[in-house]
Amino acid sequence: MAPATGRRWLEACLIIVAAVAFGAALTWPLAYGEATGSRPRGMEQVDASSVPPAWLLPLDDAYIFLRYSQQLSRGRPFEWSPGELSTGSSSLLYPLLLLPGHWLADTVAGWSRWARFVGTVGLALLGLAGARWLRQLPLPDPWPLAGGLALVLSGPIGLISIAGMEGAWNAAALVAACTLGVESSRAEKSHPMLAVRQPGWLPLVAALPLIRPENALVAGVASVAILAGWIRGVPRWTAPVVLAPGLLLAALNRALTGLTEPTGAIVKSWLATPFLDLAGLWALCWGGFRDTILPVYGGLEPQVLWPPIGLAGMVTALLALVGFAKNRRQMALALLPAAVVWACLVFAGPLSSHLRWQWMRHHHSGLALAWLLGLAGMALALERWAPRLRRVAFLIPLLLVLAVPFWLAEHTRLAWTLAQRHGAVAGWLSEQSPKQTLLLNDAGWLAVAHDGPAIDSHGLGTPSLAHAHRHGAGATVEALARQPRTPTLAAVNPENFHLPRLLGERLIPERENATVLARVENGLLAGTALRGPGLDFGHLPDEESWQARWLPGLARVRPWSLALAFDDGDGETLHGCRPIVRLLGVPVSDRRTLVKGTSLVASGGSLVVYGGSPSGPAGPPLVTAELPFGSWAQIEVPSADTVWLEAPGGAKLCVESLTVLADGNRSGSVD
Repeated sequence: MAPATGRRWLEACLIIVAAVAFGAALTWPLAYGEATGSRPRGMEQVDASSVPPAWLLPLDDAYIFLRYSQQLSRGRPFEWSPGELSTGSSSLLYPLLLLPGHWLADTVAGWSRWARFVGTVGLALLGLAGARWLRQLPLPDPWPLAGGLALVLSGPIGLISIAGMEGAWNAAALVAACTLGVESSRAEKSHPMLAVRQPGWLPLVAALPLIRPENALVAGVASVAILAGWIRGVPRWTAPVVLAPGLLLAALNRALTGLTEPTGAIVKSWLATPFLDLAGLWALCWGGFRDTILPVYGGLEPQVLWPPIGLAGMVTALLALVGFAKNRRQMALALLPAAVVWACLVFAGPLSSHLRWQWMRHHHSGLALAWLLGLAGMALALERWAPRLRRVAFLIPLLLVLAVPFWLAEHTRLAWTLAQRHGAVAGWLSEQSPKQTLLLNDAGWLAVAHDGPAIDSHGLGTPSLAHAHRHGAGATVEALARQPRTPTLAAVNPENFHLPRLLGERLIPERENATVLARVENGLLAGTALRGPGLDFGHLPDEESWQARWLPGLARVRPWSLALAFDDGDGETLHGCRPIVRLLGVPVSDRRTLVKGTSLVASGGSLVVYGGSPSGPAGPPLVTAELPFGSWAQIEVPSADTVWLEAPGGAKLCVESLTVLADGNRSGSVD
């Protein structure tokens, strides 16, 4: 065996050992705690029944992947709840990697251990891909080994991977695509971009959206580059081929759920916010970029990305994009693909409304590429000015080893918190094995434990609730009342469940910071849906089809819907209602209508109703009426082309429905 080949094998073995050791370090306290009952710092008051088992994955979302793979093993693809199609895993391919776990074991413990193994493999692959990327620059030893070790030990990516998530696999695929593209390319003096001889990297780039939805932006940029001729040697007809898997995935989502994006992505993105215009979306994304992305890369969030690497990554990416080392074209072209991919992920990152959540796991691939670009910049600088100091490369993984206790404590804390929150309810559901429909708002471990019909109020496993959840309790209750199955049990996190009136008899004693298990007060949902032609406020399909609009336009956030329970004469019923902010208009095509609403404050308030056109109100008020507090009032409105509702003087009013009284029905009504 040639010395170089022997070094490569040793390098690979060391990276794999580092990944296994990192995983073992993170999970050892759970095994020790289960064996001895010892509690970590901060968990001294946790009772013995909440001690997590050693197999427990510390992130509830990992069990969403396991739920989809569990259903797939039964021949029920794309089913989170039996009989209902959904795409809440946000990754088409990752549940396939978890599938063998269900062939090898028939318990949650076995599936969890397999998910942890798959995550460890993904972390090792990320380290190997990173080492190979650094070698193609080319950088001499020990930079590739040090870079691979740094990726394996880089904190949040390793934590999420050992927790059974897809972060490392996605990052490894992106790094591998950049590496293969450069390895199959050569510089061409007559053109500033790449000339590819063997486009074997194209299938990998095309498959990226199947791993994470934000990768569609990377595939789109690659397609544009091919179509524009910036990548020589690749036929232009391959541009749509690169886009094909992503487009097919969107078509599949649309066919299964009626939504173009996976429901898992919709629930956790600003894109799901109803009625949000481009100006509002831009404001929200800019805020995420300013408040999260820049501080991380600027070194103000050291637990997420070690400060010098973040700054070095930004500088190296910028230099690559503007033509790094113009007298060394080959070096610039080697860095350029990774810099472009990193820029795409930075741009897509703020689309997530949970960017800081769980250590920025929606931007882990961006963090991995920042590590590589930062290491490349440091390595190139040292090789140029002080090559004798190249062994300082090992200082970086050494410092990261010193940070392992922090991530060990974080992994342990997350597992204990999850066990404290869900453990008792998961045990009850597993033992009782109820066949009633279960209402959830933490859809992972509890769904696996229940293993029966369920409704996810956040929409991950119940697509019809995905947009409703993003728009308040009123929209949620309206969508919930229209489900083909009515929930009879609820296992919910009360901090995130905004319909407490639905929770009836508690089935297990309530504990602080723990999931509530209760019976659902179904009677409150019986009369929620509007009977007869009209617009049911809070029910998003109604508001969309009736073209409800606000004047002047609300650029950032529309008024969230509320859920109120009042006696309608036939008993108390829970309804969604829409707060009036400025002017709310509904085209009614010159028909008489009945507006139902209430005041949100004890002093009551006046509702002023105008007629007009879709562009705005016109003429004097048609009706002015007082809305009471604590009950619904109904106001009859004469015929008008468009009805405009106003709460003058800052009155806090909420409208529940607009019912058509004459001239038939129209599309969008609820019967």
